Amino acid sequence: VEEKSGKDFKKLTDAMNTLLASYHVFYQKLRVFHWNLVSEQFFTFHEVFENMYEDAQGKIDVIAERMRYLNAKTVCGLNEILEQSFINDQKSIPALSEMIDVLVDDMEKIAEFEREILKDMEEYNDYGTEDMLGAFVREIEKQIWMLKSAKK
Repeated sequence: VEEKSGKDFKKLTDAMNTLLASYHVFYQKLRVFHWNLVSEQFFTFHEVFENMYEDAQGKIDVIAERMRYLNAKTVCGLNEILEQSFINDQKSIPALSEMIDVLVDDMEKIAEFEREILKDMEEYNDYGTEDMLGAFVREIEKQIWMLKSAKK
């Protein structure tokens, strides 16, 4: 993968594909939790999970469009998404408290992976991707803090 300047962005776009795949799995997990939530706090967390999956869906689109700008193809198909994702597929429907733990764990993995990509950004001189990922880290850190606060 080469951008117009001739710079090789393959390492970056491979990492972005992993991030894209992971956001897909995270998005689906949020949908499943939203649909299957049973709790005294149903109305609150039903809306929280909806806001979170809408946010994840938006990030999926932004990542994919950024990759296309860098002349890279995105992951294709559910098998490839599951293979490339570092977020595990959800196999059961836990209680709300465990849902929150699972989501916080996933978001911490996503934030850490985004920070790892950001460490290499100087090599690419790609301020657009750097700005996108910096915003993603700030947003997910806030979501982590809010979910952790809901458990106290």
